[in-house]
Amino acid sequence: MQKTTMNLCQEVKTALCARGLHSRYCIASGCEVPPAVTTRLENIKECVDTVKQYGQVKC
Repeated sequence: MQKTTMNLCQEVKTALCARGLHSRYCIASGCEVPPAVTTRLENIKECVDTVKQYGQVKC
């Protein structure tokens, strides 16, 4: 999960910087996180923690 989230952050930052945008962005699940058996709280927490650590735009 961490590597996937890091890759997503990098793709977004690269696209923003290529367009000269030094703005903030949001990585979100969409409308909601469904209460399915396959949605583990640990995965959600790791995604949030990874975005906090690697998600800042620095061009």
